[in-house]
Amino acid sequence: SNVQPVEGHEMLALRSTLGRVLAQPVISPADVPPHRNSAMDGYALNGAELPVQGVSEFEVIGTAWAGAPYQGTLETGQCARIMTGAKVPETADTVVVQEQVERLGEDRIRIGEGHKQGQNVRHTGEDIARDQEVLPAGNASRRRIWACSRPWVSPNCACTAGCASPFSPAETNSVPSASHWKKA
Repeated sequence: SNVQPVEGHEMLALRSTLGRVLAQPVISPADVPPHRNSAMDGYALNGAELPVQGVSEFEVIGTAWAGAPYQGTLETGQCARIMTGAKVPETADTVVVQEQVERLGEDRIRIGEGHKQGQNVRHTGEDIARDQEVLPAGNASRRRIWACSRPWVSPNCACTAGCASPFSPAETNSVPSASHWKKA
């Protein structure tokens, strides 16, 4: 037989693994997301203050942006405007989406009934936990896998020495580009 077993592995830059087979599992070095964040644009508040019946009004005292969190503390009857991906303020546990809020000027909102405490909040490590296996050994590295895992792994991966994946180049390259995947 002319088939020889593959021995050993080599460390390659992640970008160079396309079409190769992983020799070791890829482990996430960090939680994804790295902190509690908003799944929607809306208003962050303490969910215990949501109205069971009727409506409740809240004072808007600040804004939380993705990359620029609200630094203050929310007191009773207060909320912060929050954008998708922004860190949820420490004293908030709920986000009410902007389409379900009535604005009463620049600094007040009204919220009706029908909301649940904890809604629209993504928790630390909800997608991928620190030390979780992201890709198992033996997995063929295709563009979709590369794009999906890139934000969560080290820049180098162990691949079997000289071993290409069983996928054809057309199949390897026909998956969505990295722009279709969000980064942490």
